[in-house]
Amino acid sequence: DKSCREYVHVATDYIGKLRLPISPERLESYRPAAGTDLDTVVNYFWNLCLCEALYPSLNAAEISLRNSIHTALSSHYQNDYWFDDENVVESRQYQQVLKARETLRHREKEETAGRIVAELTFGFWVGLLNRPYEAKIWAPNGYDLLRKVFPHAPRRARKLKFLRDRFYEINLLRNRVFHYEPVWNRPQLDQTHSQILEAIGWISPEKKAAIALFDRFPEVHWSGRAKVEAELKKYLGLP
Repeated sequence: DKSCREYVHVATDYIGKLRLPISPERLESYRPAAGTDLDTVVNYFWNLCLCEALYPSLNAAEISLRNSIHTALSSHYQNDYWFDDENVVESRQYQQVLKARETLRHREKEETAGRIVAELTFGFWVGLLNRPYEAKIWAPNGYDLLRKVFPHAPRRARKLKFLRDRFYEINLLRNRVFHYEPVWNRPQLDQTHSQILEAIGWISPEKKAAIALFDRFPEVHWSGRAKVEAELKKYLGLP
C-alpha cells in the first residue's frame, strides 16, 4: 500500500545519502540475507555501538598482556630492553621493535623501554606465545615464566597453545573493531566477550573486576539493535 511504499522510499533515500561518506562496498557488508535498506543501515549503526561496547575489554586485554609479559621478561633477563636481544626475539618481532624505535625517533621522543613497549602492537605480544618461543622462553624451569605472566590462570588454561589460541582470537576481534570492520554478524560474539574477560582475569582479577564496572557489552548486544532501529525510525519519521 501507499504507506509501505513511502516507508521503503524513505529508507532507500537515506541509505543513498550514506553511500558517499561510508562507501557502497562497506554499507553492503552490513546487509543481511534478503535484508532491506533499513536493515542494512540499522546493522551499520548497531555495529558501531557493539564496537564501542567492546572497547573496554579489548583495551584491558591488550594492555594487561603486554605489561605482564614485559614485567616477567624484564625481571627474568634483568634488562628492561630484553626485546633488543636478537637471541631472545625472533626476526619478525625484532623488525617490529626497530619500527617502534623509528616511530619514536620520528616523533622526537626518547626511546625509553616503556614507550617502546607501548608502541608495539598487540600482535607482537601474541606472537611471543608462538611455538618458536616455547623452548627459548616458556618451557625452561617447568614453564615458570608462563605462570608469572598468567598467575591466576587455572591449570587447564596455563598451556601455551591454549593461551596462544585464546589471545589470537582476541587479537583478530580487536583488529576488526579498531579498523572499523563488521562484527555484528560474528557468531557467538557474546561468548568471545566472556572469553576476553576470562583472559584478563588470568592476569589480574582486579583489572577484570574494574572493567566489569564499565562494561556495557551485554546490554548492547542483547537489546542494542532494537534500540538502534527504534532511534533510527524516529529520526527518519517512520512508524
